[in-house]
Amino acid sequence: MRKGVTGLSLLLIFSLVPAYSATPPKAGSVCAKQGLTKTHQGKKYTCIKSGIKLVWNKGVAKKASATTPQRTVFKPWATQFDVTSMTQVALDSTRSYFGKVQPSNNYEINFDPAISPADRDWVSRVTDFAYGSFSNFYKEKPIIYVGSSRKWALEELKAKGIWIGDPNDSYPCSAKNDDAGCAGINKMLVLFSAKRLLTQDSGEKFMMRTTTAHEMFHIIQKSLHVQSGPGTPTRIPQWLFEGSAAFYQFFVGEEIEFDKYQTGRNYLVVSNLEYRNILPLSQYDGGNLNPYGIGMAASEYIIASIGFENFLNIWSFTKSEGSFAAGFKKATGIEIDNFYSKFEVARSSMRIGF
Repeated sequence: MRKGVTGLSLLLIFSLVPAYSATPPKAGSVCAKQGLTKTHQGKKYTCIKSGIKLVWNKGVAKKASATTPQRTVFKPWATQFDVTSMTQVALDSTRSYFGKVQPSNNYEINFDPAISPADRDWVSRVTDFAYGSFSNFYKEKPIIYVGSSRKWALEELKAKGIWIGDPNDSYPCSAKNDDAGCAGINKMLVLFSAKRLLTQDSGEKFMMRTTTAHEMFHIIQKSLHVQSGPGTPTRIPQWLFEGSAAFYQFFVGEEIEFDKYQTGRNYLVVSNLEYRNILPLSQYDGGNLNPYGIGMAASEYIIASIGFENFLNIWSFTKSEGSFAAGFKKATGIEIDNFYSKFEVARSSMRIGF
């Protein structure tokens, strides 16, 4: 009997306790425990002590949680996308193609004595990685010349009985300035003036220090398909010839942790004022138009859509099919004119000359 009375007493006691937890909070109404919080209709209420009572305060409106903008995942040949997603897909595809690169110095390199030991070090790091990534592609051991002036290049190459660049020019690579690079079938020349080596612009410095990788890629292109002259069916357009080498050089720069790929992209593509004047990509094939940055963006777009291996097949198939148009279609799956049309729509997503 005692047990039943006790149970009944407890039941009566608990029935007299206000159902705080079930009652929506209201400013000034009684609450159960100091510091308790409760959210109702967009406000956060806190149980506070007012005199000898515990009551809900006036409540504070909860701030809407900031939502992270959703990036549009890049899909092959999309014409609207988040550019960061697109470039990342291109870079990841390239990394997947190369796998773990074993840097190699199985090439011959000739330095101008004016190039400092510190500069020789980063040139060697870039070149070792670039050579190692394509080590199976070289038909002969590459011969590399790295100098600081046209004068040095002229004397050095004449002494060796060779020439790199336009045979009609008065100097190898460039008759105009001391900053240049060019490549032959298995030879390349890179010139850095002291002024350019001392630049404080991070994008320009990144570009200068990865130039040997750029020229190495040209050697690879020529191992797959010797570049033919203007007006010939097998000519690779300059936007692709130079833009792909620019993509590769900044890829290498990021892989050896010299700088982020985006630093080079910002310099060559995004902030390039030349591209404020919008001209079709197809026109960037010689003349006074700069094919490097816009061609780099186009290369990213192609690689992100079909992968790096198929991208390289553009050169191989151009050779085997007898024309760039046929080779491009076989490698990419679309006609070159269709690609140009897609690119012109997609360029608004690429931040070219933004």
